[in-house]
Amino acid sequence: MSRQWLNSFMIALVNEEFFEIQRLCKDIPDFSNEDDLIEAKALIVEALKKATTIHQDSLKELQKVKKQLHFVQTQANEANFIQNI
Repeated sequence: MSRQWLNSFMIALVNEEFFEIQRLCKDIPDFSNEDDLIEAKALIVEALKKATTIHQDSLKELQKVKKQLHFVQTQANEANFIQNI
């Protein structure tokens, strides 16, 4: 069971299937040997790193979009102001 879990987790991690990773984390098996336990820990740490990086990148992109939206709204307001003169 633990080897199957490790393989499933690894596949989900490579494919960046974070909902699957979340599901797997809710059902972590008892590992029969230390090597499997160490591998599981490493995979979970890697998933956390990857999720954090993706989250940070998304926040940066969101900030860019907000700045662009603000610029467009400012330009539209200026155009309306000039048109109403």
